[in-house]
Amino acid sequence: MQDLKFRVFKKDDIKAVVELINKAYRENNPNSWTSEAHLLSGIRVNEDMLNEILENKNIVTYIAFLDEKIVATIQTKLEDEDIHIGLFAVHPDFQSFGVGKSF
Repeated sequence: MQDLKFRVFKKDDIKAVVELINKAYRENNPNSWTSEAHLLSGIRVNEDMLNEILENKNIVTYIAFLDEKIVATIQTKLEDEDIHIGLFAVHPDFQSFGVGKSF
């Protein structure tokens, strides 16, 4: 996808990232490959959760954006000698365009 840019997630991004992740995981969108709406109710993340993530030095979250709009996120968490991937989400409107592969 052209003009896709990446950077580390920061405090100013919290509201947009909460909206993105909850839209990707909780909306009942037939085109969304990440939707869990049929399995779980409620929100996936909230601002407090993301603030805690920002304070954890073993977690780095990256965002992808297009024209200043955040369209994807992915998180890496270091545990001992392992790295875990989490909060991998692509906005439903941008799924199936290669955004996730770009990480």
